Amino acid sequence: MQVFARTLTEKAATTGFFIFHAVAFSIWIVWNLGIGGLPQFDPFPYGLLTMIVSLEAIFLSLFVLMTQSRESTIAELREEMTLQVNLRIEEEVTKTLQLVAGRKSVKIRSCARCFSRSTRDASSESSWSRSRTRFHGCAQRSIPNTTSDRVASLGVVLRA
Repeated sequence: MQVFARTLTEKAATTGFFIFHAVAFSIWIVWNLGIGGLPQFDPFPYGLLTMIVSLEAIFLSLFVLMTQSRESTIAELREEMTLQVNLRIEEEVTKTLQLVAGRKSVKIRSCARCFSRSTRDASSESSWSRSRTRFHGCAQRSIPNTTSDRVASLGVVLRA
């Protein structure tokens, strides 16, 4: 169903789709004006045409919403993966700084336990907010409750 929704949305976003509808509606209206002795099957307020166009709009909007929802989910997964990659990079940079500057001159603001907790998926976000004030002892700080807090809390503080 998702593939069908994506395909239909892609087709509906083309110029050909617009031109087809403009031509079809023009023919429908001219046919039902009674010009040329053609029999009218949908006289002037064009009730049948209105119903068909309304149904098409309803279904098309549903398919567009389905496609947007799917793309939103994909974007969220990409953002989560980017966050995890950035956290891993931060950990590697911190290790490199420790090696370069010497272990005594660098203090990490989070331990491995914080790092592993910060890479949890978004489904456990409510448990993070419930346990926000709980300390676990690495740097005597509370566990952050949002992704931005987790990212901001990971870092390096250089001491003089």
